Amino acid sequence: MKTTVIRRHIEITSELRELISRKFEKLERLLNDSAVSAQVILSREQQTCTAEVVLHARGDHVLRDESDGSAWAEAVGIAVDQVDQQAHTLKGKWETRRRRSVVKASADKLRPNTPPLGVTRLRVTCAPNDDFVRTSTLKLDMSNEE
Repeated sequence: MKTTVIRRHIEITSELRELISRKFEKLERLLNDSAVSAQVILSREQQTCTAEVVLHARGDHVLRDESDGSAWAEAVGIAVDQVDQQAHTLKGKWETRRRRSVVKASADKLRPNTPPLGVTRLRVTCAPNDDFVRTSTLKLDMSNEE
């Protein structure tokens, strides 16, 4: 994931960069390759540190949070935690959708398919004590000529 740090009215120190990279490690593990890019916008007004985190995920999803704090660790931590919570919700939706499609596919395999109109249908019958299977073919004719 490509992470961009944008600063407004401050200088970014190596400790601050390290703090941001540590906070984003958990998000990277959670989203794997689904996280495309992230932006961290840091600004300071008087005694308030403001951190805005914008994360772009696959499927046109944008996770965003802005938080204030008295220190950079507090502001960045709160913002990343909120984005992490949004990422958990998004990943849960992706997994539910995936599970639902797998269950639907397996149910379709178990359910006998009814052939469309005018298609030949094969009937298989087994006698209780026979060692062979009897088959017969039926032609389904559903025309309106009658």
